[in-house]
Amino acid sequence: MVRVKLTGNEISTLRNVAGLSQTELARQVNVTTTHISYIENGTRNMSEQLQKRIFECFSQFFTEDQLQEIVRMSRSIKRKEAKTDEK
Repeated sequence: MVRVKLTGNEISTLRNVAGLSQTELARQVNVTTTHISYIENGTRNMSEQLQKRIFECFSQFFTEDQLQEIVRMSRSIKRKEAKTDEK
């Protein structure tokens, strides 16, 4: 299983690629929709236990290699956006 710490933006990306709503993800990992929203917006941190449950949820949709590739692409896009904002 992937052992990287995900950012809220990466969770949002994975959730959208998996075709899940915040409500569906929240239900699957046993937290509130508000909690998922706060995590995705960066206003709340995740416990290691919650991160593990989120990975387990996404492993229903993606292989480990696919998860790593989606996270890598998400990070690459975020870096490009940051560079564009600096200009």
